Amino acid sequence: MASVDDANDPTSGTGRSDSLKATEFQELLAVLKKQTEYLEILQKEAVKGEEPYAEGKWYDEPAWNAVFTSTLEKTKEKAEEWRGAINISLVFIALFLTVITAFLVPTIQNLSPPTTTSTLIINNPVNCVVYAQNSSALSTASPAPATRSAQTVCLFFYGALIISILTAVLCVQAQQWLGKLISIPEGSTFLERTMRHEERRKLGQKWLAPLVDSLRISLMLSIALFISGLLYQLWALSFSVRKTSDASILLFTSSAATLLCLLTGIFLLYTKGSAAFSTHSIFESFLSRTILSVKDRLRFRNSEDEFVTSFDAEHHPFEKIRSKCRTTFAKLVQMTTDARLLDLVAPSLLNMEWRYAEIDVFAPLLHASGRLLSTDTSLRTRVTIAKGLITTMSHLLYRIFDWDTYGPKLQEPTREVFNRLRYLYLDARDLASRHRETFFIAMVNMLSLMRYPERFNASSFEWAVIEALKLSRITPSWKRGDDSDFVFQSAVRECRLIFDQGKKELLNFILSKSDRVGLTKALINDHFLNWEDPDDLGYFFIDGHTTEIWNVMMEELKIQSDDERPGYDRYPERGFLDILRFLTRIRHHLDPNVTTPEHIDISTIFEYYCHKMASGTTRRDTTATLMFILEHSRWTSQVSDPGGILEFCRSCRRDTFASAETLEKARAIRPYFTALPVSQAPSADDLAVDGEIVSVEV
Repeated sequence: MASVDDANDPTSGTGRSDSLKATEFQELLAVLKKQTEYLEILQKEAVKGEEPYAEGKWYDEPAWNAVFTSTLEKTKEKAEEWRGAINISLVFIALFLTVITAFLVPTIQNLSPPTTTSTLIINNPVNCVVYAQNSSALSTASPAPATRSAQTVCLFFYGALIISILTAVLCVQAQQWLGKLISIPEGSTFLERTMRHEERRKLGQKWLAPLVDSLRISLMLSIALFISGLLYQLWALSFSVRKTSDASILLFTSSAATLLCLLTGIFLLYTKGSAAFSTHSIFESFLSRTILSVKDRLRFRNSEDEFVTSFDAEHHPFEKIRSKCRTTFAKLVQMTTDARLLDLVAPSLLNMEWRYAEIDVFAPLLHASGRLLSTDTSLRTRVTIAKGLITTMSHLLYRIFDWDTYGPKLQEPTREVFNRLRYLYLDARDLASRHRETFFIAMVNMLSLMRYPERFNASSFEWAVIEALKLSRITPSWKRGDDSDFVFQSAVRECRLIFDQGKKELLNFILSKSDRVGLTKALINDHFLNWEDPDDLGYFFIDGHTTEIWNVMMEELKIQSDDERPGYDRYPERGFLDILRFLTRIRHHLDPNVTTPEHIDISTIFEYYCHKMASGTTRRDTTATLMFILEHSRWTSQVSDPGGILEFCRSCRRDTFASAETLEKARAIRPYFTALPVSQAPSADDLAVDGEIVSVEV
């Protein structure tokens, strides 16, 4: 019976259905959870290429391997250039020695004494001829000495021969040194190999480069000696002829050869001399570089300051070696051209323990950062370096004490980094990339280095915006310069993005640390801000500070109206009409009891508006604002000359000048200013018309 009752019970089926639905719901939750995990994994994989690299140790093997590969490739390129010059020199020497030998053999014969031959004939049945050579018994005559001309020619030819042979010896030795230079040095780590290779490269640059240049010089010297010997021999032969008429051909040949040699020598001297006065000449040589180096030292003799004290050198001897490694690393990164190697270098460049490094390391670091921020590197590398610069700034600002000395030295690398960050920020902003904030923070920090007397450190996005907005204190805008003005305008755009995203608490925090009045003054001409719409960023800037802003802008309006030169703006971005139009926009948000500052004489404001403003620039809304100023001023103390106000009231008769409401107020006010002294100006109680107060005295 129990089973029958259960079967007929309607609640039993409902219970089984609910349990089935609960099971299915749990299964769906499990599937949804698994799908969510998969989506998270896919999202991470999708943006993995844009995430910055994790910081690595400054001695990481992959980074030093990349640097070692890069510097070894560059050394091989330079070695191949030197090897080509040496091989050409060897080939030329081989041909030249053959020519010298051909001319030297007859010269040696001329130096040897002539051989004498004596003949003795004996008459007997068998004729015998006996030759006696140089026999002292048969001849007692001494050999003739060699002529001076033959000795001089031999001097030139032997000099050319010896110099050529010595040059060949140096070429062979240089070939061996080049092989040692491009070989992989011993070392258990790539750091050791890189540092030893750099020592070899510096030695090669110090000795091999001048040696290759000297090989060319020695070859030219041997050629000059050989040609001098030929010319001397030719002139000696010409003068050996007794009659000049018989030696005319020899004299002509000697003169022509001498003239050609002189022209060639003058041309070579001219090219070498011109290279000594230009650093980018194609005729550059070892001699010209030496002359330029001497000139630079004589003109600019600067003593380098030593910032490492004896205490530091005594107690931290290993730190100089580490600083040398860091400097070498940064310089090699700057010279690297392979973008694939730069991706391996970026993580280690961040964690070079800069807070312990010597001050001289920071300039190479900035140069290396500029190289890693170039367009041929990956986005991941650029984001990594931008984040690293933010951290490095805190170390740099607190390590450098003598900013007068080191500030100018950092200007060039800092500007290079700033320009690269500027374009990276623009691209990220246009593409709405999430790395926009990282580039903006790094850019603001680089601007701090360029403005080193007023440096600051922005470690987060909101503080970067705060520091950038403080640039509004520099007025007028042309005094900020292009870089500072760009950062300031970018900070305003960032505020708009924050406002559009609904992050009003963050924006309130930023504005609380900023000068709202100065910011508003700098943004009066910004057409992207709506000061009247409560849903716009412009209204958000002035909300709660309208009275303070009104008072400051009234002072600015008075300053502009005091200028006697028409059309001249003391502050171009805050002209008279610009300020008046701004006051027109915020007038509806002002407290009804607001007053014009008592120390302001409003007479000049009305006079300037009526007499010095072009008629085409007047609008009804600005005229209504002037009437608002008049209504909220104390006439007994703020109107020194009623003439400007009377002119304003007469102008209100034109429909294009004022609205009907403004005209009615002007008609009511005008009779009370006519022919009245300043001291007898009417009060607000006297201006009640039909029970309505036309003007309010405060």
